[in-house]
Amino acid sequence: SMQVCGLEDGEARACYKNVSFDIRQYKKLKMFVHGETRGDVESALQDDQLTVFIRLGTDFVDNYYEYEMPLKLTPWGTQAVAGNESIIWPTENEMEIIFKDMTDLKIHRNANKSLPVGVEYDTSFVNSNNITVRVKVKGNPSFNRVQLLAGESRKGHQSPMDGRGRRAGQMC
Repeated sequence: SMQVCGLEDGEARACYKNVSFDIRQYKKLKMFVHGETRGDVESALQDDQLTVFIRLGTDFVDNYYEYEMPLKLTPWGTQAVAGNESIIWPTENEMEIIFKDMTDLKIHRNANKSLPVGVEYDTSFVNSNNITVRVKVKGNPSFNRVQLLAGESRKGHQSPMDGRGRRAGQMC
């Protein structure tokens, strides 16, 4: 679980994990993400004002892929009981990263010689849950050398949402 408090527009917070994976044999990574407000005055957080993103790469500065999507939030204090699973775990928060989408973006960027490799290159599209997501590539990441994973949340100006001011929430 990751609690995010006092996040200003454009800021991000992250949890990192050092790993050593060759994920070329896999087609996708699926994660279930839960987000909720904190229940205090600071937390007038609404759906889509906070995004979750994951970076996969040999580092998180120069060589990575990134997948980002907005979060649907569960009201503070909602109890998990039979029948309300979709409130706690909305299908819109199912993160399904198709690795081919990332490699296709890198191939497209590399085919256009005017696009620098050392700058983030991104595209947005509507996923299978009808949510607009963003995929980015920077540098020359490779799925045979994934050494770092980051689960992160971001609020702000370049994300699919347009909230204002400080926000607090919790992401699991």
